[in-house]
Amino acid sequence: MKIKNSPHSDFIILDRVETYDASTVNCYAFRRGTDIVDGHALAIGNMVSGYPFDIQGNTFYNSECAYIAGMFSDNNDSHNGLQEALRDEANGFMAKKKIRRFNEDRKRADWEEFNIQWMFYCVWCKVANNAVFRKMLLEIPSDAVIIEDSTFQNGRTATIWGTRNKIQRQLTLEYKKKLAAEGLSKIAIKKACDEKRLGEWRKQGVFVGKNLMGKILMLCRDAAMRGTAPDINLNLLRSKHIYLFGILLYLEELPTIGGIRVKVDKAIILDHEEVYDPKQQNVWPFKHVDDIVEGMKLDLCNMTSCYPFEVEGVKWRSSEELYLAGEFSHNTAEHQAIQEELRAAKSPYAAKRFVKGKHKKQVREDFTDFRTQWMLWCVWQKCMGNSDFRRKLLSIPDNVILVEETTTDTGGSGQVWGCSNRELVEARKAIAQSITKKHDDLTKKNLDFLINVETNAIRNVGVFKGQNNIGKILMICRQCLKRCTSPEIDLALLRSKNIYILGKRLPFFD
Repeated sequence: MKIKNSPHSDFIILDRVETYDASTVNCYAFRRGTDIVDGHALAIGNMVSGYPFDIQGNTFYNSECAYIAGMFSDNNDSHNGLQEALRDEANGFMAKKKIRRFNEDRKRADWEEFNIQWMFYCVWCKVANNAVFRKMLLEIPSDAVIIEDSTFQNGRTATIWGTRNKIQRQLTLEYKKKLAAEGLSKIAIKKACDEKRLGEWRKQGVFVGKNLMGKILMLCRDAAMRGTAPDINLNLLRSKHIYLFGILLYLEELPTIGGIRVKVDKAIILDHEEVYDPKQQNVWPFKHVDDIVEGMKLDLCNMTSCYPFEVEGVKWRSSEELYLAGEFSHNTAEHQAIQEELRAAKSPYAAKRFVKGKHKKQVREDFTDFRTQWMLWCVWQKCMGNSDFRRKLLSIPDNVILVEETTTDTGGSGQVWGCSNRELVEARKAIAQSITKKHDDLTKKNLDFLINVETNAIRNVGVFKGQNNIGKILMICRQCLKRCTSPEIDLALLRSKNIYILGKRLPFFD
């Protein structure tokens, strides 16, 4: 897992084993509710009480009780009774030891299919609804990797929700033996070992495990910093029909800080590095103008020329050509001539490769300052100016994450506009070669179609990494079309850049 020195945990993948070297990573490992690191309280574990919160009108004293309530969330009297006991239990440890342990045989049969996302949801409800807990979480440094230290836990899930540190375990056992020989009491030994663990030993050893609890806390911290909501799989939770006290939970929206409930998809952030795991998220990657995914032609890339539109009375064949015109948009005869040359090219691809390639030294020096907002504006003009393109975007399911696959792009901006996934590319390449060998009797057209369908059916391989600004822009436009609103384009920035298209300064009216 990579953690940037910023307020955002950019590369967190929940269900993956991690290795955190305490000597090089700023590890904030918590084990007890009384833990303090560098003056920061770490009473952030599930078992800690004192931070009550609501889940759709139902108050829990700690997130452990709320989590266990999901285990018994069918709509029947038996589960309702267990939930009432959990709601009344102030001690998370006792809830786990007495209520959960003695009723394991009554848990939902599908519990392991959604328990991680349910935990994520419970913790976020606590962050959103309890200001004291939220303040404590936000005071942890933004570069800190939050880790649940389960070094001395023996349960089968110890390294799923947390991590173990062999070096610190060895140091603790040796120190305990030494203190015991000196005649210290168990309480005194425990206190002395905690002081070492949180101080002198903090930079010792390696923490190994999936660290689901730590990751969930970091994702919630980062969402709270941004004023957004985390990317919790509400579609999965809705599909499980989770009941609390006989009432089906409304899981269309997430709570946000301040009590206002908003759709999760408002948290699309441009120019921000992303990691998408297709095994956990419904990712639809696209690259070519003729890509077919689940029977739908995914002709969404800028190069597509079948969705013409007008801007200020001028017809554009594709959003790519309009975007490229922005690279040469000073009020000069030279730039206007290049814009005309772009429009005269045989295709959007030719415009980019041959026309831009020939004039790359004439690109505006400040273009990177506004290129993302310019692209958002260009794609939105296409949305407004072509009803077929609007229908295409609106036909894509809400839970689909659109990703431009740019693994093999060589232009230098592949990771800005899209994402790379080398493992997926290699898997698709192998499938294409197998199909070609097996169906040597097909015409080229039919063979290409078969390869298109079969390779695009493979999506849950590898991990997508990149800023994915094109995919995000398309998803932002899709959201706005569904809500009958307009995207939040930085028009003031675009106005300040004095962008001229074919001799006319674009006004960028609000």
